Amino acid sequence: PAMTAVLSADGRYLDVTLTGRGDLSRVWFPTWSAVNGQDDLRWYEAVKQADGSWTCRVPLANHKNAGGYFIHAYGNDKRNLVAHTTVSVAQAVSPQVWTQLSARTTCSGTRRKSSPTVTGRIR
Repeated sequence: PAMTAVLSADGRYLDVTLTGRGDLSRVWFPTWSAVNGQDDLRWYEAVKQADGSWTCRVPLANHKNAGGYFIHAYGNDKRNLVAHTTVSVAQAVSPQVWTQLSARTTCSGTRRKSSPTVTGRIR
């Protein structure tokens, strides 16, 4: 299995993908920032793609901190850890952007176990 997280072009989302685990029936990507422990932990349900991968778009506005992020992948139930990765975001989303983002998150899927560093400017 492999897991990636890539900063979106507009800097407001992490696009998370899990590959190599098409055998799973459900996948979640719990995500939190390194600042203040897991006080901003959110569970995002992924969507299975036609190729067997799982994807999800994580809105950074739900987390409000720049710096490191931890992302895990759980399959079939929320006790079965199947992969994890970390990323780094250079700048936090401003409060003005938080109010403009939709509360609904759209997800889709793939999986990969790696530790990429994502840097970018959030506007």
